[in-house]
Amino acid sequence: CDSDGKILHNNTQNDTAANMSWSNANIISANVYSDGMKGVARHLNYIVGFGEWSTEFFYNAGNTSGSILSRAEGTVIRYGTPNFDTLWQDENIIVWLARSRDGGNCVMALDGLTPKIVSTKAIDRILNSYKVSDAYGYGARIAGHVMYFLTLPTADKTLVFSLTDNMWHEWTSYDGATETYFKLQDLKGYIASSGSVAYVGLHISNGSIYPLDTDNYQDVGQDIKMKLVTDKIDFQTNQRKFLPHLHLMCTLIDNSTAVNISMRHTDDDYKTWYTNEDKDLRYIPTWKALGSFNRRAFEFTFIANFPLRIETLEFGIKLGTYAQGRG
Repeated sequence: CDSDGKILHNNTQNDTAANMSWSNANIISANVYSDGMKGVARHLNYIVGFGEWSTEFFYNAGNTSGSILSRAEGTVIRYGTPNFDTLWQDENIIVWLARSRDGGNCVMALDGLTPKIVSTKAIDRILNSYKVSDAYGYGARIAGHVMYFLTLPTADKTLVFSLTDNMWHEWTSYDGATETYFKLQDLKGYIASSGSVAYVGLHISNGSIYPLDTDNYQDVGQDIKMKLVTDKIDFQTNQRKFLPHLHLMCTLIDNSTAVNISMRHTDDDYKTWYTNEDKDLRYIPTWKALGSFNRRAFEFTFIANFPLRIETLEFGIKLGTYAQGRG
């Protein structure tokens, strides 16, 4: 394809690369909307042409003159992509950083021929606040989850979407002192697997290939950092809440020495954080005398060479009087 929206194919089917010949007659244009072509992909029985603001589908019609492709009428999508390097394809799914002429950037998935926006408002704010021309995307199947990775180096973020449970996460690389975006990239889809373990490369700094192994809790010898930040919690009432105790229900760790988890909380929309005492994960973590709040969010941080699965938070809440209304 070229930037003018033309899709070309060689003169003879099944030619080897050395024998391929091309003709200007074997061209079809993606021109339902006037935007430049970013790239093409094969999907099901279609060739999909991605423009900057639109996406069109073509099929092999076996035409005897001109292009063998014909446009699949009625299938155009009014979302394209600002960066074709973000596209990832797996079986019947395509995921990519999408852009509409009116709606800005988002992440879209194409399951069969049905497009769906999978990014949230929070993810969209990131995608529309930072440069995306150097972004790249790839994916892998990890522990039964289909994962799409979208790295924005300028934003210093790697956003990860699980197509299995429709949840977004952020992955980082952490060397014990500095935390940055996830430094592994697959260079346009070169992810290999052995059994249930996916191997991804290359590392941006050292060129090495690493396994995405769910049974390994270290990254290049450094304990992996896990951080969980909750939404603002108000228990659906503006009454003042008192918190005598809070339990973190999670897997306990069988170890001879303490393995701690850290917690802090904020009562002013993530502006100011208050640090609480670390708790030993050999026992059910319990914090007491946590004061009062109207709305509160919590952050938990865990750095250790152990697995951790958090199930739920249990609050010992006591309601006070209603907060004074605002005029």
